[in-house]
Amino acid sequence: MFSMKKTSKEKLISAAAAFISAAVLLSGSGMRMRTLAQYAEDAYDIGSRTDYGQRSVVGSVPVTAGTNADVAGTMSRRSIAVYIDGVRYPGDAFLYKETTYVGLREFAKTIAGAAVSWNGSTNTATAKTSSVTVTATKGKEYISANGRYLWTKTGIIIRNDIMYVPVRALCIAFGAALTWNGTSYTVNINKGSGTIRSGASFYDSDEVYWLSKIIHAESRGEPLTGKIAVGNVVLNRVRSKDYPNTIYGVIFDKKYGVQFSPVADGSINLEPDTESIIAAKLCLEGYTVSTSILFFINKNIADNMWVTNTRPLAVSIGKHDFYA
Repeated sequence: MFSMKKTSKEKLISAAAAFISAAVLLSGSGMRMRTLAQYAEDAYDIGSRTDYGQRSVVGSVPVTAGTNADVAGTMSRRSIAVYIDGVRYPGDAFLYKETTYVGLREFAKTIAGAAVSWNGSTNTATAKTSSVTVTATKGKEYISANGRYLWTKTGIIIRNDIMYVPVRALCIAFGAALTWNGTSYTVNINKGSGTIRSGASFYDSDEVYWLSKIIHAESRGEPLTGKIAVGNVVLNRVRSKDYPNTIYGVIFDKKYGVQFSPVADGSINLEPDTESIIAAKLCLEGYTVSTSILFFINKNIADNMWVTNTRPLAVSIGKHDFYA
């Protein structure tokens, strides 16, 4: 839990007759910039990227993701026209929960000539070419590609024994560019490199290490979206001129007292579990609940509630409330 120890700076804020929350300054100081063009399908799929390549994981979709169970016969869907290099994609494509889905097997074969295999014991599909390996598992909220993790906010779904995956995530995995036409409900895809930069070269190991540790210490037992939100708080502070400009620096910041309770109680030293590591990597990919959240508390165990009186509530996920 975020430390509720009130600092001298925070006391001044609390004492103010009228509080105006400060805007988050996305200065990007000391950050690795990964700026990609904003996608046109924002209203129907994952949104834009800024510092750390941010993508909204909330938008019009509930914070707690819906079920990823079999949805055959229950899906409210609209067919989508997909074109790859100007040629109509022959496979099934539809809009589900405002996200465009395609069948993993047929799409991977069409766009990259991938060989696709299925592991029934883990409900995992693997699409493989000479340069990329993509895996998707039923019930998960992400796919992996060459050690990278790509968020699929509406989940991996099965319909009529076919695995469907959001097309945008697959395009990123296969190095393709995608544009969305919301008027004609059309997706246009241009083949690119056919692959994605590997996780080993994309992620900074120290950033993953410390971000996953604070996520694990603060949000064990929370949903994946809640873990991402905790990571967002840390990265939003890194971007702000009011905090240190590294992940390690933010976690161990003591300028106004200990900022995160795991630093004080020692739980920061726990080894992160797999999901916390994945959440950290998703954060570093740029997936974000909010670019403004700087604080969070669990009101059930917090011994100081100053933040609830001085900061605007942005979102509640699981047991945590997040404040800007």
